[in-house]
Amino acid sequence: MLIKEHLERPGVREKLVKWDMTVRIETDFYPISIRFKDGVTITREIIENPTLLITMSFDVIIQIVRGKTSVIRGFIKRSIKMRGILRHPYATLRFYKLINQMIGG
Repeated sequence: MLIKEHLERPGVREKLVKWDMTVRIETDFYPISIRFKDGVTITREIIENPTLLITMSFDVIIQIVRGKTSVIRGFIKRSIKMRGILRHPYATLRFYKLINQMIGG
């Protein structure tokens, strides 16, 4: 799994342990919830009232990973929607940087 491999890199896990936020990614297959608190927990369950809620199709995820589009382009084209940006700008920036590092952006 892309996230798990990235978390095993030296220094990454130590930084994420300090975060206290939840992210729910909703796709056309199933939701993925990521809890950052005393470590990282990734589940297929729905976390109610997440810090960030990201909605996109699985096809968009594949396009991003393959480098055919970017997260920023997804927002501009509205193929990626996010709630919580204005309420939690620092969490948004941290999560964006994490995802960008994972996909080699």
